[in-house]
Amino acid sequence: MTITPHFVFVHLPKTGGTFVSRHCWRIWGDQCIDYPTYPKHAKRREIPAEYRHLPVVGTIRSPYDWFVSAYHFPWWRDHAESFPGLQSLPTYPDVSFDQFVRLATARWWARQHPELGRKPQLGHAAYCWVAWLGKEPFGFLRAALDAPPTPDAFREQLAGARLLRTSRLNQDLAELLAGCGVMQSEIDAVLESTRVQPGDAAHHRRQRDWRPFYSPKLKAFVRESERVFFDAFPEFDE
Repeated sequence: MTITPHFVFVHLPKTGGTFVSRHCWRIWGDQCIDYPTYPKHAKRREIPAEYRHLPVVGTIRSPYDWFVSAYHFPWWRDHAESFPGLQSLPTYPDVSFDQFVRLATARWWARQHPELGRKPQLGHAAYCWVAWLGKEPFGFLRAALDAPPTPDAFREQLAGARLLRTSRLNQDLAELLAGCGVMQSEIDAVLESTRVQPGDAAHHRRQRDWRPFYSPKLKAFVRESERVFFDAFPEFDE
């Protein structure tokens, strides 16, 4: 979470949040409040009371692309105990992208919300957007135990948050900053900035296009499991 004089940025992992946070700090300096004062990946519902009057900003990314990015970031490899079922895979520690996606989709609830007792009818990506940017995620999850959520219900959870698209993050962030009265020279620096990739460069993804990572069967699996996400945001349904 990065708190600026004009908005609160909620950083959902693997959606370009480091890019946004670094430019906020570059522009506003010590007027920002950031990690470690507040956790880097703190959620919307965790915004301190004294800052809840500020607009909320987040990022949104194609679930297809998001899974590829999450797979290539090594955190899950180094913390396998935090991912239910990972170490029981016959191929562990060698985990294919297909295995990663299917396991994450099937078992996310057992790590995040074991108190639910069973998996809500919701994909992993859709869950993460609701968890980080939802207004009332727990009620949403409980309702999803008995019936798949509707696209309207999903959008309503995210309502009030301005969503910057990871696929065009420079442009969307520039437009946000222009509305905050930021000088054109600072906006130009955002537009000209290159991608920011946290962590060890050895683990950075070389192939930017997500399509080669998917077989037709795996793509169909993600499309079905993330149906509410794609129906709510059809621009990502490629």
